[in-house]
Amino acid sequence: MLDASGNLIAKYYLNDHKPAWWTGHGLEEICRIDWYGDGKDYLVGKERHKNGAGTIVDALTGEFKIIFPGEAVRIYAADVIGDAREEVLTIDQRGVIKIFWNNLQPGSKTALSYWTFQHYRRQKQNWNYYSP
Repeated sequence: MLDASGNLIAKYYLNDHKPAWWTGHGLEEICRIDWYGDGKDYLVGKERHKNGAGTIVDALTGEFKIIFPGEAVRIYAADVIGDAREEVLTIDQRGVIKIFWNNLQPGSKTALSYWTFQHYRRQKQNWNYYSP
């Protein structure tokens, strides 16, 4: 992990933090997610090179925070509920969409939904595999 000036601020090996059953190939379809609604960004991704589970990972430590079981071919993050935090959406081979949300911590009643920001709408509209 590098900061805005290119200085190393964190280094880890994802395979040191993954569950034993998780593929050794890492993560793919990675994007940022505000799961808790506190403005701190995490990463969301799925098992690489297979239809598999999804996860939220702390980008600074590599810690797997939450695992979403399934056989996802795609994984996305979006503010589906509109409560200023984002949910995880997976799509499997049959086209079944599953939405996972944080039911342990209430969303904000005063913060604006991410959809009110033009840059957020554009980023979600133009997502592709290689999006940052």
